[in-house]
Amino acid sequence: MTGVQTCALPIFEQIEPHFVRNDNKLPCKNHMYSYISFIIITRNKPDDNVKLMIEKTNIVKKYMFGARGYSNIRLVCVTPSQFSVISNRYGKEISDYLKKMMSSGY
Repeated sequence: MTGVQTCALPIFEQIEPHFVRNDNKLPCKNHMYSYISFIIITRNKPDDNVKLMIEKTNIVKKYMFGARGYSNIRLVCVTPSQFSVISNRYGKEISDYLKKMMSSGY
């Protein structure tokens, strides 16, 4: 488990039961997937070790072996002053949006 996962996993374990499963054992019958997104805004660009940890973070929870869907973490780290966006593979969509937004001058 990476350092980023060590930080993100406890937060995921607190958020996921309430917002995904409504404090029940399983999500509703027709649940397909849920994304829990973390966007970290930094003043200084993370070093290469942190960048690698973010990119490798992979936290996925399947319900009934995937029959009731799954939840995963979309993790993105943004350094606006350097126009830097780093994400794990699930956060790619958010990353692309933020890069586009920063390049357009918003």
